[in-house]
Amino acid sequence: MVAIALSAVGAIGFGIAYAVIVWVLWVLPLGFTIGSVAASITIAMAGSPVGNYVRRVGKNKLDTRLRIIAAFTMFLIWMIGLTVATMLGVWNGVFINIVSYIGLGIGIYVAMNRVRP
Repeated sequence: MVAIALSAVGAIGFGIAYAVIVWVLWVLPLGFTIGSVAASITIAMAGSPVGNYVRRVGKNKLDTRLRIIAAFTMFLIWMIGLTVATMLGVWNGVFINIVSYIGLGIGIYVAMNRVRP
Protein backbone atom coordinates (compact mmCIF):
# COMPACT_ATOMS: atom_id res chain seq x y z
CA MET A 1 0.00 0.00 0.00
CA VAL A 2 2.89 2.34 0.77
CA ALA A 3 4.46 1.55 -2.59
CA ILE A 4 1.27 2.56 -4.39
CA ALA A 5 1.03 5.86 -2.52
CA LEU A 6 4.69 6.74 -3.03
CA SER A 7 4.51 5.77 -6.70
CA ALA A 8 1.51 8.07 -7.15
CA VAL A 9 3.43 10.93 -5.50
CA GLY A 10 6.44 10.20 -7.69
CA ALA A 11 4.20 10.10 -10.76
CA ILE A 12 3.03 13.62 -9.99
CA GLY A 13 6.62 14.87 -9.92
CA PHE A 14 7.67 12.94 -13.01
CA GLY A 15 4.48 14.00 -14.82
CA ILE A 16 5.04 17.69 -14.16
CA ALA A 17 8.65 17.37 -15.31
CA TYR A 18 7.49 15.57 -18.46
CA ALA A 19 4.94 18.32 -19.15
CA VAL A 20 7.59 21.02 -18.79
CA ILE A 21 9.93 19.16 -21.16
CA VAL A 22 7.15 18.80 -23.73
CA TRP A 23 6.24 22.47 -23.28
CA VAL A 24 9.86 23.47 -23.97
CA LEU A 25 9.85 21.28 -27.07
CA TRP A 26 6.57 22.90 -28.12
CA VAL A 27 7.94 26.44 -27.68
CA LEU A 28 11.04 25.67 -29.73
CA PRO A 29 10.55 26.19 -33.48
CA LEU A 30 10.32 22.46 -34.21
CA GLY A 31 7.69 21.01 -36.47
CA PHE A 32 4.84 18.91 -35.13
CA THR A 33 6.47 15.68 -36.28
CA ILE A 34 9.85 16.36 -34.69
CA GLY A 35 8.23 17.64 -31.48
CA SER A 36 5.99 14.58 -31.28
CA VAL A 37 8.90 12.19 -31.80
CA ALA A 38 10.98 14.06 -29.20
CA ALA A 39 8.11 13.88 -26.70
CA SER A 40 7.70 10.14 -27.28
CA ILE A 41 11.44 9.57 -26.88
CA THR A 42 11.26 11.50 -23.60
CA ILE A 43 8.50 9.29 -22.18
CA ALA A 44 10.25 6.16 -23.45
CA MET A 45 13.49 7.17 -21.72
CA ALA A 46 11.59 7.87 -18.50
CA GLY A 47 10.88 4.15 -18.10
CA SER A 48 14.25 3.32 -16.59
CA PRO A 49 14.27 5.91 -13.78
CA VAL A 50 10.62 5.21 -13.02
CA GLY A 51 11.33 1.48 -12.80
CA ASN A 52 14.24 2.14 -10.46
CA TYR A 53 12.06 4.47 -8.39
CA VAL A 54 9.32 1.85 -8.03
CA ARG A 55 11.88 -0.81 -7.14
CA ARG A 56 13.34 1.40 -4.40
CA VAL A 57 9.90 2.33 -3.14
CA GLY A 58 9.14 -1.38 -2.94
CA LYS A 59 12.31 -1.81 -0.85
CA ASN A 60 14.13 -3.69 -3.63
CA LYS A 61 11.66 -6.57 -3.50
CA LEU A 62 11.25 -8.04 -6.95
CA ASP A 63 7.55 -8.87 -6.91
CA THR A 64 5.17 -9.19 -9.84
CA ARG A 65 2.81 -6.69 -8.20
CA LEU A 66 5.54 -4.05 -8.47
CA ARG A 67 5.54 -4.56 -12.24
CA ILE A 68 1.87 -3.57 -12.31
CA ILE A 69 2.60 -0.57 -10.11
CA ALA A 70 5.44 0.47 -12.45
CA ALA A 71 3.17 0.21 -15.50
CA PHE A 72 0.42 2.18 -13.78
CA THR A 73 2.94 4.80 -12.66
CA MET A 74 4.10 5.31 -16.26
CA PHE A 75 0.49 5.67 -17.43
CA LEU A 76 -0.19 8.13 -14.62
CA ILE A 77 2.90 10.15 -15.60
CA TRP A 78 1.58 10.33 -19.16
CA MET A 79 -1.89 11.43 -17.99
CA ILE A 80 -0.50 14.10 -15.64
CA GLY A 81 1.88 15.28 -18.36
CA LEU A 82 -1.03 15.54 -20.80
CA THR A 83 -3.12 17.54 -18.33
CA VAL A 84 -0.38 19.91 -17.19
CA ALA A 85 0.98 20.48 -20.71
CA THR A 86 -2.53 21.26 -21.96
CA MET A 87 -2.83 23.85 -19.17
CA LEU A 88 0.52 25.29 -20.32
CA GLY A 89 -0.85 25.70 -23.83
CA VAL A 90 0.52 22.65 -25.62
CA TRP A 91 -1.85 21.14 -28.16
CA ASN A 92 -2.91 17.71 -26.91
CA GLY A 93 -2.32 16.18 -30.34
CA VAL A 94 1.31 15.85 -29.29
CA PHE A 95 0.21 13.24 -26.73
CA ILE A 96 -2.62 11.58 -28.65
CA ASN A 97 -1.04 10.07 -31.74
CA ILE A 98 0.49 6.73 -32.63
CA VAL A 99 4.07 7.90 -32.11
CA SER A 100 3.32 8.99 -28.54
CA TYR A 101 1.54 5.73 -27.83
CA ILE A 102 4.56 3.79 -29.05
CA GLY A 103 6.82 5.87 -26.79
CA LEU A 104 4.49 5.25 -23.86
CA GLY A 105 4.46 1.53 -24.59
CA ILE A 106 8.25 1.39 -24.68
CA GLY A 107 8.43 3.36 -21.43
CA ILE A 108 5.98 0.97 -19.74
CA TYR A 109 7.93 -2.03 -21.03
CA VAL A 110 11.24 -0.66 -19.73
CA ALA A 111 9.76 0.32 -16.35
CA MET A 112 8.21 -3.12 -15.91
CA ASN A 113 11.47 -4.86 -16.79
CA ARG A 114 13.41 -2.80 -14.22
CA VAL A 115 11.38 -4.48 -11.45
CA ARG A 116 11.27 -7.93 -13.05
CA PRO A 117 11.52 -10.77 -10.52
